[in-house]
Amino acid sequence: MAKQSAKNGLVLIGGKNFSAQSLQWDANMTTNPAEITGFGEQSHNFINTLKSGEVTLNLLWDSSDKTESLLTTTEESNVTIVPGGYSLGAPSLSMPFYQANCDISGSASGDAIQAGSMKFVTRGNVGGLELGQVLHSSAITVSTTDTGVTDPNQGTQEITGACAGVLHVWLATTTDSYVVEIQESTDDITYATLITFTLNGQALGSERVARASANIEPYRRVVATRTGAAADSFGFTVHFWHEGA
Repeated sequence: MAKQSAKNGLVLIGGKNFSAQSLQWDANMTTNPAEITGFGEQSHNFINTLKSGEVTLNLLWDSSDKTESLLTTTEESNVTIVPGGYSLGAPSLSMPFYQANCDISGSASGDAIQAGSMKFVTRGNVGGLELGQVLHSSAITVSTTDTGVTDPNQGTQEITGACAGVLHVWLATTTDSYVVEIQESTDDITYATLITFTLNGQALGSERVARASANIEPYRRVVATRTGAAADSFGFTVHFWHEGA
């Protein structure tokens, strides 16, 4: 079995790239069981209830406001990790979060300041830790239509279920604006819009757009449509998740 290094992994929080500050990450997804064992039963009996997720990052303190912003945010944000680094359709995981704890430390010996172990836990009506695919992660200067991709769990069949897309804007434009969409297709030829984001690229940030139920076609791609002619750089990453095939 081929092994894969985490060296090129991508860590995004609220539209900011924390890959260079991340020493280690751990992600955990659970379904909290509820016991329904009745009198006289010979074994414990459980049912699945709510899903939950946790991401713990061991971070270095950043000299910009990047790390500090994690300590002061009161708004819902998103953490997205691409474990093996970006390639089209590579596995990714994401969840909206609130920050549960941090542990900042420094040393008089001159060692790097540690932002410590920061834990992020599930927030909102989500599928716990959402395991999916990364559909885009690069900077562009013009309207762009990416290549369509399928995921190995779905094959070439349509499925019905919940889905969500997460957009991280990590390099904001200065003049132009963009509409970013996730589109779907049955044949990788004719595409229709599945998810449209409201973030337009003019500020750093992240956004999660979900659909409670959709007919999800096997091919997906990202389309980013520019308004303006300045051709300034727009850097962004898109993660897509859907319920099991």
